[in-house]
Amino acid sequence: MYGYTGVAVNHESVGSSPAPGAGWLNFLCSTIGVSARVRDPKYLNWIVSESRRKLKLKAIAYKGGGCARCGYDKCPVSLVFHHEDPSVKEFGVATQIRSWAKVKAELDKTTLLCANCHGETHHELNEQVRLVRQAEVRQIVPERVPRPEHGSHRGYQTNGCRCEACVRWNRDRQNSRKLLPMKPTW
Repeated sequence: MYGYTGVAVNHESVGSSPAPGAGWLNFLCSTIGVSARVRDPKYLNWIVSESRRKLKLKAIAYKGGGCARCGYDKCPVSLVFHHEDPSVKEFGVATQIRSWAKVKAELDKTTLLCANCHGETHHELNEQVRLVRQAEVRQIVPERVPRPEHGSHRGYQTNGCRCEACVRWNRDRQNSRKLLPMKPTW
């Protein structure tokens, strides 16, 4: 039978079976001389998380240690590497483990910003794109202005027109309500 390491292990040739309560992984690792801790998925996840955290701290120090716009430097989790030109982005600096030379090359394309300034930067960029698109659409389709229908509900109340015909319509409507008989109360 093959274990996690790919080494063939014959259960009978080892001489004993796993102790009750001990997992097969621990038994296998102890028989071939590998620490079970190294093969534990939780341990591996922790190692990767720690490596990413240390890499991010090193990258933050490389970029100056704080936000380029406001100078915030309290919490490293709140600091983000913003690519000025997304088309040259090869990988996310804080999310992938690479060699320091590759990370430095990628860091040179970024600006260190806090979460607030990063959000404001993207809002400004999105607003510029929105205004450009709006101008393009307005060239294709001119802005439609609703025309009030004078002397009607749409003219007076919906569009707010106060021409003589609309004011007369509103006055007549109010007077007609006064003339309606009251509902019986019994």
